[in-house]
Amino acid sequence: MNLKITLLLAMILEFWIPSLVMASEENSNFGNCRILDDCRLEFTHLSSQKTDPFLFSGRAMDSCHPRWHQYRRAMRRFPDVRNCLTEAKQDEVEPNLLLFDWQRVGTGRGAEVCVFRIARSLRDLGQIKLWLEFHEFRVGNLSWRYSESYRPRYDTQPVSHITGYWTKERYRQVNSSWIASLTGIDLILNYQLSVRFTQENVVVGVHAETPSK
Repeated sequence: MNLKITLLLAMILEFWIPSLVMASEENSNFGNCRILDDCRLEFTHLSSQKTDPFLFSGRAMDSCHPRWHQYRRAMRRFPDVRNCLTEAKQDEVEPNLLLFDWQRVGTGRGAEVCVFRIARSLRDLGQIKLWLEFHEFRVGNLSWRYSESYRPRYDTQPVSHITGYWTKERYRQVNSSWIASLTGIDLILNYQLSVRFTQENVVVGVHAETPSK
């Protein structure tokens, strides 16, 4: 009986341990470089308002847009992807786009503008997902707002998106609330960043949201 149990355990461990190693490897994209503090992502160019005008759900955000007054300040403050990074890295020839200045950018309109600029700079959808994961977002798969066979009404219409989620605790590390700290009551459930794409996976919008109870 003991021999049978031993053999059974050996078979289970032979399957289970490699599975754990593979799962660990899959979830450790930044493991070694985090320790060495030299994580980087490839980018195609450094986006700016001139090269990649900010879009809201695929529409150009300008003075004719009905929500212009909500975004004009953030667009003026962050006209270039460099403006969204920590100040010490902004003037580098090839800045590290992972060094995002959350404290200065914030989690509202500034985040929407700056993450748009980051996403337009990165090489592809995979790099965008890695950027979100580096900043501790739990990232879902690409989701379609319409079917894949849907024909957009205009070239920049968003038809799919990926969403990254921060827990309430992670969100409060960046955006603290004295009321929540004082009372112990926080109505925020989490923080979400949704990056929106055309059928060709071109970034055409970023939306930030804090669902509440």
